[in-house]
Amino acid sequence: MEIIYGFNKKLGLDRVVTMGTFDGVHRGHLKILESLHEEARRLNAVSTVLTFEPHPRVVLNRLGKAPAVKLLNDFEEKVALLEAHRVEDVIVIRFDEAFSQLSYETFFENYILSRMNLKCLIVGHDHAFGKDRKGTIDAVRALAHAHDFCVRPVEAYHVDDAPVSSSRIRRLLEEGRVDSAAGLLGYPYRLSGTVVPGDARGRLLNFPTANIAPRSADKLIPATGVYAVDVVWRERRYKGMMNIGYRPTFDKNAFALEVHIHDFAETIYEETLTVHFKKRLRDEKKFASKEALIAQLMKDKNDSLNI
Repeated sequence: MEIIYGFNKKLGLDRVVTMGTFDGVHRGHLKILESLHEEARRLNAVSTVLTFEPHPRVVLNRLGKAPAVKLLNDFEEKVALLEAHRVEDVIVIRFDEAFSQLSYETFFENYILSRMNLKCLIVGHDHAFGKDRKGTIDAVRALAHAHDFCVRPVEAYHVDDAPVSSSRIRRLLEEGRVDSAAGLLGYPYRLSGTVVPGDARGRLLNFPTANIAPRSADKLIPATGVYAVDVVWRERRYKGMMNIGYRPTFDKNAFALEVHIHDFAETIYEETLTVHFKKRLRDEKKFASKEALIAQLMKDKNDSLNI
């Protein structure tokens, strides 16, 4: 897969294109990608995803024009998922305040029609683009008629009688329902970050933990609590359990992400870990004694090993 940052020149080859933020690259997005591949095969064209970085809502929030949003994927995760789903080219457009003011007609002329040989455009059921989201499906159909390309709308993908969407998945994660979120994503929710020094209190309990600083400040952190997880380090996968929260037994006020990796004794400071969330085991709680906490940690370990 080739990643193309902006446009320095007109791209060669015929292209079938879909565009959007693709936050989560979830099962609804996969239906769009299936249509993308189908049309690319039919037209002997290059399957191409056009996406935006940073996420438009993050930029608009900083400008005071949109509510805050936390993301399901950082950029590296999104690109890896698109590659895993056989997208041939990803075009990355920098999203900033000036870009946000472009009308859909100007955007389409400057970034699509003049830069590539578009044969077909794949659009989600609720897709809209350009300033004030005026680039609706009907507007795209008018452009298609004028410029001789096809348009293929893709209906929403439903699970439990409701459309799969990034916002629906975010709500589940904010409630700690990581297993339900995985059913909509098509994979366990993941978080990557660097191991940073902590207070080493877990080691005194015989449950040493790695404190993780997320790779992206915009990444959504699931609800506080204890989770069964898998941890990937240097392409090796281990079972573990993760605490998200404030460690109330020790009267800590600082928010922390701490993961205990079962049967693991490596020194991993400043290394990168990826945590895959499998199930929320319980709420974070304050224990009356160190012994009561250790007893609960033993139960958490057994529970997480069996998931």
